[in-house]
Amino acid sequence: GGFPNPTKDGVSVAKSIFLDDAIESLGAEYVKQAAQKTVDNAGDGTTLTCILTKSFVNSTQEYLDKGFSANEIRKSLEKSKEEITSIIKSQSRKVTLKDYVNVATISANNDKELGKIISDAFKSAGKNGVVTFERSGGKETYYEHINGMPIERGLYHKGYANQPDGSVVFEKPLILVSDKLINSIRDIEPILSHVYTNKHNLLIIGDVTDEVNNSLIANKIQNNLNVAVMSPPSSVQKRTEYLKDIALTTGAMMLDSFSGFYTSSYGLDLLGTCQKIIIGKNDTVLIKDKNFKATEINAKIKELNGLIKESTSKLEKNFLSDRVAKLSCGVSIIKVGAVTESELLEKLDRVEDAVHAVRSAIVGGISAGGGVGMLNAYHEYKNEDELAIIMYVALTSPIRTMNSDFDLTLPINHGQNLSNGKVGDMFEMGIIDPTLVLLSALENSISVALTILMTDVCVTYKRLK
Repeated sequence: GGFPNPTKDGVSVAKSIFLDDAIESLGAEYVKQAAQKTVDNAGDGTTLTCILTKSFVNSTQEYLDKGFSANEIRKSLEKSKEEITSIIKSQSRKVTLKDYVNVATISANNDKELGKIISDAFKSAGKNGVVTFERSGGKETYYEHINGMPIERGLYHKGYANQPDGSVVFEKPLILVSDKLINSIRDIEPILSHVYTNKHNLLIIGDVTDEVNNSLIANKIQNNLNVAVMSPPSSVQKRTEYLKDIALTTGAMMLDSFSGFYTSSYGLDLLGTCQKIIIGKNDTVLIKDKNFKATEINAKIKELNGLIKESTSKLEKNFLSDRVAKLSCGVSIIKVGAVTESELLEKLDRVEDAVHAVRSAIVGGISAGGGVGMLNAYHEYKNEDELAIIMYVALTSPIRTMNSDFDLTLPINHGQNLSNGKVGDMFEMGIIDPTLVLLSALENSISVALTILMTDVCVTYKRLK
């Protein structure tokens, strides 16, 4: 029902597959789960996951029919997975700035213009910067660089979400920063009353008790109170310093053991604000007001840089450097535009995949693309065990799916550019994949195959004709 959703996004396609046969549909649900897990881990690679899953399921069943026990096959496959994972990691390369455009272009379905915009957005944000995307409101696609702070924590509870994707987006929110557990709703009652009366958005950054959490969610649902709670950043030892940086950036007064919890003593002066905040499941982007507290923030950065020079501890230097990066780095927002709604939805899917792919490449490095990353592992994997053929077949399945006549004897990193038929080094041709995509697809596809292998009986509902 509804308007068709044209897309090349693998996980969106997978979610739309429902089979007539009840037992077959259960199997399809397993594959969907594997595809979704890969997206959660690496942001891309759902098609690769499905292809590998098909290969592993077919091969394990084949050897089960030949008389091998399910446990034998499981142990062999788990051992092979560890060896292949190690091989893929050893063949991975660090991503460079010039690689961004290739990773983004391939993940955006070879859209060079879109790949360049996404690549430029990442370069503009900097090494520790944040890249997000949203609708542009027009037909043009471009990016904007703004002052922002990334926070590596997300929503305290999904009940606060105000967006379809489970995130929270607040414009000009009031921000309460607390380094101590908020035990009672009475501690923040004056603030809640002000927020409700004046229709403000309130973000609480800190720990709250279950009682306070449940009360806030109930008020959000029943009384339309625009409130959200965000988990405090980092571990307990480093939390205070990160919270101080957030308080400085937003102009808030941090509640701690010295200030107490009687917020009425301070009034609304203890609340900070920002231009916009986007809180996801696991991370947050705080977009600062232009030039807000610029002098104070620059002074803090200078102070931290001085401490870095004086420090002799590598761990402390890394911690201080991370604080400097968060205080000084920027945020790039990709504004996605299109002529029609259907074109926009399709484009948003591709931008989302490409952004996640570049992030994964930055974190985990890059491997040869076009199925060659798996083929490289196939060449290096040395195992003469009879059951090892299951892994050998799976590692060539991506290549064989794209091109059944592919020459498996090509040198390491060499493959075919299917857009023009040229054969060469995949890195030199700019055909690369995030290593994290390969590793996640391998792990999740084997997990599903083993689950199906070890299952003897299925229980499902009878379908009515």
